Amino acid sequence: MVILTGKNETLNLRATSVARLYYRQEFGCDVYDGIQVLLADDVTYESAAEDTAKLAWAMNKADNFAAGLPTPDYLQWREIHKDFEFMDYIGLIVREIAKGFMVIVNETDTNDDFDVDDDDAADIAYLIDAIAVRLGIGPDRLNEYTTQAFLDILKIYTENAENTEEDHVRIMTPEDVDSFWR
Repeated sequence: MVILTGKNETLNLRATSVARLYYRQEFGCDVYDGIQVLLADDVTYESAAEDTAKLAWAMNKADNFAAGLPTPDYLQWREIHKDFEFMDYIGLIVREIAKGFMVIVNETDTNDDFDVDDDDAADIAYLIDAIAVRLGIGPDRLNEYTTQAFLDILKIYTENAENTEEDHVRIMTPEDVDSFWR
């Protein structure tokens, strides 16, 4: 989590899978689309500022969810925070994005048989949410994990499942979650 302190306000941002889901629901695309705009060669200051604000909104909504606070839709939120200069905090925001939304790719762990098409990649927020529900992880707990942490938990869960003789789907146990923190 990162805390942005402006002239008259403070915003907490949390880059989690729940923030990714909020971004997808509000803007109809994945956070990577917003990140790609920031990385484009022809990006203008105005478009970068707007996309940074959109990413900040999703991460702020995720943090508010964790705190039990309501968050208005993006346009209302932007009007409330119209004097907040998000570009002044671009370094902190990008660091939070990298920490929360990016995953480590180890080329030795790749599976050539696993192929994700563009439609699947666009729905990654929904896929993460569906997998979390299947594992018995609620949105409040999911909101505590970065994307990498969630994938690490999923790996532990599947490795533990492979080591059992049971041939059925099971709910993730507290021991599975705790093994992530060890």
